[in-house]
Amino acid sequence: MTRREHTLEVMLGEPAREQPGESHQPTVHGVSDTGCVRPNNQDQFLVARLERSVVLEESGFPVKDGTRLCQTSPHMFMVADGMGGHEGGDVASAVTIDAMAHYAFTTMPWLDADDEQAVQDLVDGLAAAVTQAQERMLRIAARKHIDQRLGSTLTMAYAVWPRLFLFHVGDSRAYLYREGEMTRLTRDHNLAEEMVERQVMTPEEARGSRFSSMLTNALGGGTGSVHVELHRVDLREHDLILLCSDGLHGEVSDADIAKKLAFVTSADSVHPCVQSLIDAARRAGGRDNITAVLARF
Repeated sequence: MTRREHTLEVMLGEPAREQPGESHQPTVHGVSDTGCVRPNNQDQFLVARLERSVVLEESGFPVKDGTRLCQTSPHMFMVADGMGGHEGGDVASAVTIDAMAHYAFTTMPWLDADDEQAVQDLVDGLAAAVTQAQERMLRIAARKHIDQRLGSTLTMAYAVWPRLFLFHVGDSRAYLYREGEMTRLTRDHNLAEEMVERQVMTPEEARGSRFSSMLTNALGGGTGSVHVELHRVDLREHDLILLCSDGLHGEVSDADIAKKLAFVTSADSVHPCVQSLIDAARRAGGRDNITAVLARF
């Protein structure tokens, strides 16, 4: 039985004030790199803008054919890091991303940031999508004769200004950079993080420890139980949200990540910053696949 969490932890203060009819669209960019050691890339990422519209074909009032009436577009972006051998990891992360994208296309509610029932529907629906992703992994593994212990992390953001909802499983990460300070929003679901919390090792020791690769919570991974960590962030203008796999944060310290984010002062600097993060991880050894998705609001 899959275990689901239905409580959103609200983080980090008051949101920006939104004027009636205001549409605040972020600039989002992602890059995934194989790194310097691995033969293939088992990471996946997705950046999507969700749109719905009405195209007017005929009307009793004057209208030009093809006029499109659009609604404010939420954004969804995510990172998944697969595990389970050469083909297993590829399949696991691809299935995870595909399941979330399918949910967004077919089921995801058009969320009003202040509609608590819509928020609950979103949370319940994503929990169900996680369950479906796990079930689909097992079916594909059986068909392809892949080790059924394949699995994947998932760190996913759904942004409808001025709110951002985070859904997290595994040891990929989400960071917030605001007014010169960076905050890690997610917890690593691995043995090293548990040892840090028990004060058995320091965060610095955990980064280089073999226990950092031992996940305690993932989609798949040979278990039917998954804990989905949920957060709601109240956004402010110029906030940066970074999602990344452990191929980045395992090679580049939080302090060095923050230094690079400090140079993102406009929409035009998002793309170069993401590439500089990837390059820094490669220079540090690039022992794992490296994926980063950065959004500037």
